[in-house]
Amino acid sequence: MWRNPDDAPHMIINDWWPTYPTPYDYLYILHSADIEWNWSGYTNPEYDELIDTAFQLEGIDYNKAMEIYNEAQKVVFEDAIAISIADSIQPYIYDPDKVLIRDEALNPLYMFVIFFPYVEVIS
Repeated sequence: MWRNPDDAPHMIINDWWPTYPTPYDYLYILHSADIEWNWSGYTNPEYDELIDTAFQLEGIDYNKAMEIYNEAQKVVFEDAIAISIADSIQPYIYDPDKVLIRDEALNPLYMFVIFFPYVEVIS
C-alpha cells in the first residue's frame, strides 16, 4: 500500500470482517505476498510459511492446522506487528419461555444477524 516506509503511518486501525470461516482470512493480511492488504509492510518468511502450511492442512488435519495457526499468532504477538483491541459481543434479549433460538440461528461470522428459520415461537 505504501511504497515508501518513511511515508507510512506508524500505526493504523483496521476493522476486519471475515470472508471465509478460517483463521487464514484474518492472518493473511500480514502475509508478505499480500500487497493489497498488508498495510504494515510486514515481512517474515517464517510467518508466511506457518500460515500457508496451516491453510493447506485445514481440510486434511484440522487440529494440526489450528496448532500451526496458534504458532503464527504467537509470531505476530512477539513481533508486535498487530494488536487485537476489540472483539464484539452481541447480546440478544428474549424470553426463553416464549421463543426458542436454536444454535443454527446464530453464526459467529455474522454476529448481527439471526437466521429466523431457526427461531420458533413457543405457544
